[in-house]
Amino acid sequence: MSKVEQLNRTIEEVWRERYVVLLYQRNFAWTEDQLGQLLQDLYDHSPNGYLGKGECDNYYLGSLVLLQRRDGIWEVIDGQQRLTALHIICRYLGILSSPRITYDSRPSVERFLDCLFNSPSWDTFKSECQRRTDGKIARLTESLDIVESYEIQAGEIKSSITLKGMSFHRENRYNPL
Repeated sequence: MSKVEQLNRTIEEVWRERYVVLLYQRNFAWTEDQLGQLLQDLYDHSPNGYLGKGECDNYYLGSLVLLQRRDGIWEVIDGQQRLTALHIICRYLGILSSPRITYDSRPSVERFLDCLFNSPSWDTFKSECQRRTDGKIARLTESLDIVESYEIQAGEIKSSITLKGMSFHRENRYNPL
């Protein structure tokens, strides 16, 4: 039996959970267009942004469909690109100090995230990434420059924006009927 919940959560609340991206999901493929739009939208909906008007505002993240496993970890069914982009943005802003997403059967992406969260600084990590030639993390590496080029402050998005449109599916699909 499946229970679907439409939840509105702040960005901080999203990262209280742990997520796994399974092998059938494609590699991260967002370009500057998609990342830039997400960053602009987050800023616009912040208290100091174009739409925030000095108060909290809601931002519709788009479809994010998750399935909770018996171990409590959420499998990402739809929305992996958005969630990964948000993960990188939140690390850059200092909202996250440890990875909250793992990638099943993708060791190069796992190494990327481990380094992202364990490097002493953003600049150190960027320079390490630029020396790598792994095509599986090329878009992830490019995303670092894009995120850095936008001047957005952590306080503007950390807890003031509520993400709408997240669908959390709680299903016990691992037990036979």
